[in-house]
Amino acid sequence: MSEDLSTERKLEMDKVIAVMESMVSSPLGLIYMSILSDGWRFSKKATRWMVLLFILFLLLADMLIVFSAETIQSAKSSISVFNIIFCGLFYFLIYRRFDGRMLFNFFSACLFIFISDTLSDTIFYSTAQIHILIKLLVFLFTALLLYLFFRKPFLEVFRDIHSEWWWLMIVPISFSFVFAMIIMVPGPLYQHPEMQPQALLMCIAVVCAYIAFYIVFKGIKDRYQIEKSYALLQMQTSFIKKHTATLQEMDEQIKMYRHDMRHYAQLVNTCIINKDWHSIKKVADSMDRRLDTSQNSGQLQSYTGELIVDGVLSFFAEKMEREKIDLTILLETPSEEQVDITEFSVMLSNAIENAWNACKAMAANTKKIIQITGTHQHSQYFLAIDNTCGNEVAFDADGKPVSSEKGHGYGVQSISDFASRYRGYLQFSCKNGWFRMQMILPGPEPEKRQTS
Repeated sequence: MSEDLSTERKLEMDKVIAVMESMVSSPLGLIYMSILSDGWRFSKKATRWMVLLFILFLLLADMLIVFSAETIQSAKSSISVFNIIFCGLFYFLIYRRFDGRMLFNFFSACLFIFISDTLSDTIFYSTAQIHILIKLLVFLFTALLLYLFFRKPFLEVFRDIHSEWWWLMIVPISFSFVFAMIIMVPGPLYQHPEMQPQALLMCIAVVCAYIAFYIVFKGIKDRYQIEKSYALLQMQTSFIKKHTATLQEMDEQIKMYRHDMRHYAQLVNTCIINKDWHSIKKVADSMDRRLDTSQNSGQLQSYTGELIVDGVLSFFAEKMEREKIDLTILLETPSEEQVDITEFSVMLSNAIENAWNACKAMAANTKKIIQITGTHQHSQYFLAIDNTCGNEVAFDADGKPVSSEKGHGYGVQSISDFASRYRGYLQFSCKNGWFRMQMILPGPEPEKRQTS
């Protein structure tokens, strides 16, 4: 009777220990996911509360599983499967995007949870309490390593490479299944010395695989940056060609005006000789109309006082006047301490060209408007470009407009790179037939005081 009671108490104690182990794995597993993630669907405050409530839900569910299971081993297996499934669903709920990157991220976090479990089980422990302490220390140490050495290169590649993640997630899934088979053996892993070398080699293999991932993807990213820079260079070259063509057209017009002026002068001279004053008035009216049609053609208008910015604005203003697009410009330029004015001009040219293309795509009988506003507010610089648009605009997971047409989209990439390079805030939106690009640039960094 006493032996049965002792066995029952031992079983109950083992179940309590199993629940305590899940109290380590579940919260720290979510920490792994947050370390490897780059954004959430909800605000930070709402996300924290949701994570806290979810952890409480997992603990209660794990307790029910443990105390309803017949054996500790079956309870551990059920807890592992249950936690993985519901953590995946919860991660899908709070993560800001759903694509191959999200699944790769989730299964990578699961993989590091399995690695932490494997490492903690290979260390000898005399009591269950010591095992829980060892497991807690291993999980915290792994989280620290992930944050200090893994997070930055992982997210660097994670944000810049947008394809092939659906296939790549097979790798962490495969590794996770192998580790799941290792930690599912009866008893702790230190009781199976024949499996410890394989387990440790698997841990090393995972680290090597992710280092190889980073090297390969870093190379892909660098090649992608070169291709993008080449595409942007082509776009800027195209802009220069268009501007050159406009200048050539203006030169031809000037030559034509000079040629016509000789004829006008001859007509005026003939009318004066014949004292035909009525015809002189007709010639003068004709000359006046001729000059009115080319009054602002090719002239550099002063909008901001910055020649290169005014050149961009003048170029598009003339184009839009010909195409009957209403253009409003209320623009101040950012200070030289904030941005390089040449780079700002290229960014502005891309943004205006996007607005211009959107207006050109509208129906002929619709009102076409572009409004360019830039102003300083305290130390920050605010830029907004609004334009009417005829079609719905599609946005990607990062909130950037996307285009299905070949050769399009590089302007948005250039604008985004500019905002990122100068630590700015960039937002695109489309509502009620109006498209808006809004950018906020921070003020110049204060100079550091030199201390003697």
